[in-house]
Amino acid sequence: MLAMKKYIVLSIITVIFLVTAMVAPNVIISNRPSVKVLTAQTDDIQTTVLTSGKVEETSKYNVKTDIPMVIKDMNIAVGDEVKKGDLLFTVDKDATAQNLIRIMNSGVTGGISQDTLLQYSNTENIENAFYADASGIVSSINLTDKVSNPNIPAIVIANTEKLQVKVSISEDIISGVSLGQSAVITGSGFKGREYKGTVTKIFPAATEMMGVASSQTVVNAIVSIDKPDKYLKPGFTAKVKIITDTGKNILIIPYESITQDENQKEYVYKIDNGRAVKHYIKTGREVENGVEILEGLKRGDRIAENPENIKGNLILVNTKAGDR
Repeated sequence: MLAMKKYIVLSIITVIFLVTAMVAPNVIISNRPSVKVLTAQTDDIQTTVLTSGKVEETSKYNVKTDIPMVIKDMNIAVGDEVKKGDLLFTVDKDATAQNLIRIMNSGVTGGISQDTLLQYSNTENIENAFYADASGIVSSINLTDKVSNPNIPAIVIANTEKLQVKVSISEDIISGVSLGQSAVITGSGFKGREYKGTVTKIFPAATEMMGVASSQTVVNAIVSIDKPDKYLKPGFTAKVKIITDTGKNILIIPYESITQDENQKEYVYKIDNGRAVKHYIKTGREVENGVEILEGLKRGDRIAENPENIKGNLILVNTKAGDR
């Protein structure tokens, strides 16, 4: 009877041992860290600075009159496109001469010399009409009761053949911007269209730009626009992407796969025969999709994408399916 009991106990122990032997490896494997694995690849990179500003003309043509002239017919309006030689307005010569006589009699000449007033009080010396000396867009018309003021331009014509964007760049990123860099210009006023440009001027001093809640130190810059067309208008808001650097076949890995030790040295976990091995690297430029690797890795190396799941410098890992 005692022998029978020993036999039963030994049988139970044997079964437990066999079950444990079969289950234990799976338990060990399931307790390993679950690590996503990616393969280091090369790519072309582009680093940029994003900013915004206003489209503006590079030059203006001012139409001025020597004396207050009474306008008879105005042939243009603000926003009109004019060509060189187009009629801008005609002058009411008789009304202009009478107005000049009133000015001389009042003694309030507004800075106009008596000789000039006398000269133009003769209607034969008053011009019949004014024409555009340059092509562009009429940006302003400055008249008072149809009378011009010789102290300010009667009409301002913006030269739209050459346009630019004046942008403000934060002091934190201005160091990456330099003359001659290429830019891409977009905007809601010309949605669906994209223009190329070049950084042509960086202002020598920073300024304070007031925001909603606080001020910001910025440096202004000018980006010229290549081949502007009729869809671009002075005053439009523009988004500007300045291309500060480019590179071909650069090794890039995600930010999340990089870790730092207590000495601020950067490393990744390189996957080798199912093991995650700490591997020190040297990084370069930060780009939109990750970080440039200068030393420590090569194309095709497999690394852990989620190093936070790894403990220790050298351990077995349970890599997930669908590694990339």
